[in-house]
Amino acid sequence: MKKRMAEIKSFMETSKIEHNIFDKLVANKLITSFILNPNDGQNFKNHLFIDLVSSKPELTINNFKKTIFIIIGCGGIGNFVSYALASFYPKKLILLDKDTVDFSNLNRQFLFDKNYISQYKTSAIKQALSSRFGINIETVDDFASEDNLEEIFSKYKKENLFGIVSGDNPNTVQLATRFFCKCRIPFLNIGYLNDISLIGPFYIPSLSCCPFCHNSFALDDKKDGDKNLDICLINDRMQAPSSFLNNSIASSLAISDIIQFMPNDFNSIKSLNCRFGVDNKTFKTYTLPSSVDHKCAFCSNHNL
Repeated sequence: MKKRMAEIKSFMETSKIEHNIFDKLVANKLITSFILNPNDGQNFKNHLFIDLVSSKPELTINNFKKTIFIIIGCGGIGNFVSYALASFYPKKLILLDKDTVDFSNLNRQFLFDKNYISQYKTSAIKQALSSRFGINIETVDDFASEDNLEEIFSKYKKENLFGIVSGDNPNTVQLATRFFCKCRIPFLNIGYLNDISLIGPFYIPSLSCCPFCHNSFALDDKKDGDKNLDICLINDRMQAPSSFLNNSIASSLAISDIIQFMPNDFNSIKSLNCRFGVDNKTFKTYTLPSSVDHKCAFCSNHNL
């Protein structure tokens, strides 16, 4: 319900309501001056939420509309993140993955159904999101590579780009980190460690660390070759537990931080210079801190 300030003051005086109560309601976003259109049925609730959590809601919404998101990996996390980003009507989503939909995906990758079996995941997500949101979506039916990422950058280097790394292959994380750092594209790594949903570190060029700074998260396979070989052998024999829960929580954490990034509210980004996690069972939170490594092989030459 919209009211002019004069009407509010008159009501408060008549009802003998102290002005500090009004101030508290405004401070907690229960009363807002942000102009919303209740007739915009598809966006109204989303914009109310943005107003609640963003320091500059109008700038946040506008910057989403100007941003092209490059999403590497279209599995469980790719499903959730692409859907969430689409709901803010970005300029474009670019989806990269070579995997096809199979029956095992249907219990947690909610954008897929039996009609999409054997189709590329990129194509299936594009169809699902296009029918709901009508946004611009580009697909690359291949795993991320230096060539296809460079091709994307050559087409869109003058645009506002943001990277999402949801691929579960360590080589993909390395490849994506090198590319995004070299091209000075902010990006966020999203994943899970069994039942702990993880995001970060949130890389912003010249401001924050990348996933490989100081090897804080033990991602650099060159630090200990023998140990890394043992880890690879173990990983080859294991299947990571993937469910609706650990995928959705990780994706929700990521979207929350991306919302803070849009108006440049960097102090509110929880995964800046750290890896942030939430235990899916206990809701306990974990923070693994890091910092910018001026000798980092991935980002140091591009942070000047």
